[in-house]
Amino acid sequence: MGRLKEVRDERTGWRDSKLDAVLAEHGMTPMNSFLVTEYNYGKSVAIIEYKRIGSNTEADERLIKYCDARKNKEFYFVILYDYESVGSMYHITKFIIYPKNRHAIEKYGSNPIEVNELGFIDFLYEIRENTSSKYREKAHREYDEWFELNVTFDIDKQVISKRHRSYAYDVPAADIDSMVCDEKNNAYLFVEYKENNNFGRSKNDGHNNFVYNNISQKTLTLSEEKSKSLNNIAIADLGDGCKEPIPVLAVEYNLEHDIFSVYAFNKCAKEYVHLGSKTKEEYFNYIKEPKNFRRKDAKPESLDERICPKCGKKLEVRTGMYGKFYGCSGFRTNGCRYTENYKETT
Repeated sequence: MGRLKEVRDERTGWRDSKLDAVLAEHGMTPMNSFLVTEYNYGKSVAIIEYKRIGSNTEADERLIKYCDARKNKEFYFVILYDYESVGSMYHITKFIIYPKNRHAIEKYGSNPIEVNELGFIDFLYEIRENTSSKYREKAHREYDEWFELNVTFDIDKQVISKRHRSYAYDVPAADIDSMVCDEKNNAYLFVEYKENNNFGRSKNDGHNNFVYNNISQKTLTLSEEKSKSLNNIAIADLGDGCKEPIPVLAVEYNLEHDIFSVYAFNKCAKEYVHLGSKTKEEYFNYIKEPKNFRRKDAKPESLDERICPKCGKKLEVRTGMYGKFYGCSGFRTNGCRYTENYKETT
């Protein structure tokens, strides 16, 4: 057998407690911990919501609706787990798998499935229809019940992420930091948050390594070369894989300066999302308005429904030296100078 690649450790779920608090303050309630397990270079096959045993096993309606909105069959599971620890050594004792959407129930039934850790490894390969994987064989051959973990925060998420990364070598997963839904819990936006930890410095023009290395500063979109990366394709598929494509954004944030820079992570976002930097107030006013993320080929909105992406005020038609344009009605009260090209609606 040839040399198999090793997979780096990666945290799952929220990376920044301060950002988590800011999102909660603005009504952006996150999933507990949500992974999209993909196959065939980015086509996702299952959504998994991990929770500690004792947590609520009710399905998240947002995730069920999202699975139903996808083009391909999508499984959705709530997976409870428990673990023991001795010092810095951890041991996962059991997994309880709850099939939650109709596709998962059709395949696995409605009753929970309880397995040990090796059984859960097999389960991950099974939902990916890749049980003959050489990595699955490697996981069984090299399985060690106890593992070391040296962390001081989000222990639960670190435990599950460590094991997912260490035993599911050939089951790559893309987590999404924020799924934004309308009042009916239909998803209309995905956000992958990246902290700008060198804001205002000369290094990398003030951008963090991810943005600097993956995003074109000219187009504010994922570069063609980087979009071929398995993980990036998997993230883009979160929106591209839907019957009605959903924008997927990479948002670089700096809470100290209240700056949120918006980049496009898929074609849908590139076409009709207003990219660029916004203040915290502008950013949340923008992403909390579903109409700002409508498809261009959808039935045009009436003028009364058009909202300024910067300050949240209504847009109105004005006439300038070059003809009509949309301008923010907030100009008279808050000085907002946002404008858009005018298009006749039918």
